[in-house]
Amino acid sequence: MIGDFEYLQQRVALRVDVMRQHIAGVAEVVLAPRAAELRLLRLHARQLKVRSVSINGVQATFEQLNFLGEVVDESYRDLATFDLFYRGAIVASKEGELIIEIPRDMAFQEDEEDEEDSSNLRDPLLSEDGDEDDEETEVGTRQEQKLVLDAWDLDHLPKSSTGFKPVIVRVEYDIEEPTGGLRFVLPDEQYQPKRSPHMYTYCGPFGGLCDGARSWMPCRDTLRDACTFRIELTVPDWCVAVCSGQMVQQVLNPEPDADGTQWRSFRYVVNPKTNCSSIGFAVGPFRLYVPSEMPRMTHFALPECFEDLVYCTSKLASTMTYFERALGALTHSRLTSRCLSRTYRIRFSI
Repeated sequence: MIGDFEYLQQRVALRVDVMRQHIAGVAEVVLAPRAAELRLLRLHARQLKVRSVSINGVQATFEQLNFLGEVVDESYRDLATFDLFYRGAIVASKEGELIIEIPRDMAFQEDEEDEEDSSNLRDPLLSEDGDEDDEETEVGTRQEQKLVLDAWDLDHLPKSSTGFKPVIVRVEYDIEEPTGGLRFVLPDEQYQPKRSPHMYTYCGPFGGLCDGARSWMPCRDTLRDACTFRIELTVPDWCVAVCSGQMVQQVLNPEPDADGTQWRSFRYVVNPKTNCSSIGFAVGPFRLYVPSEMPRMTHFALPECFEDLVYCTSKLASTMTYFERALGALTHSRLTSRCLSRTYRIRFSI
């Protein structure tokens, strides 16, 4: 069952080719078993062409089911019957479409309590005696901890609460011409020849059961499962990748591929535990706009929509200031300071 493992962290690296409507992905799902005798693992993975699966570097046997491939037999032509079978297919996919057999020679190791905490939430400046009374030290600790949290820390695994050491499930896959969850928008020679090519993710109702994050990465796509994320998006150099979370790195690949395309990588970190349905990204030649009235707000728009973006957001800074003052008067001072320090990011895609 899907609840037999603790969902600790989701890592995904996507190479997005906008013009070819193709995505090559590598996902690493960090899980912690709740029992030593578990031999089966299920993940949500819809419309993904899975090439290989490994657990801690050991190749694993897998089976991929497609509950929505043929919802109902062609002999049925009424909408009521289709709706009934469609709902049944959605329910059948709740436990996951990707079934992975854990290798027989693999044994889950117990997590020693006295082992050094390798969690990315560990505070490096916390003293051994645990003295946190000094206010100045506490402030410095919080600042240093935030720097650690926002780092690209793939060498550290989150701490497990199940008593077993985490395992890394690595899945390599491809996505070609997706039908849900991802949308590629290309120029139309007849109607919109000057439209900028771009793509974006979207999530339908029911918390991703229909076309959520499971349509572009193997994960546990339920509302009750939340974890931290490490997302790397490699896109053509004429594109910008905008994603949920905090961008920590941007790297330009020095070597072009065989077709002469130059690629750029964007790395994002999501440290608050979040469900997969709340994660999304967009890729395209977006232009950045930061209003001078409120530099904390960041807007992205396609080149042909940039003037509309500036006009539509001209009053947004004063609106946010009003809500900050109205809500700040009703909340605790500490909560207010956190609310006011957040960065606002608004994305427009037409």
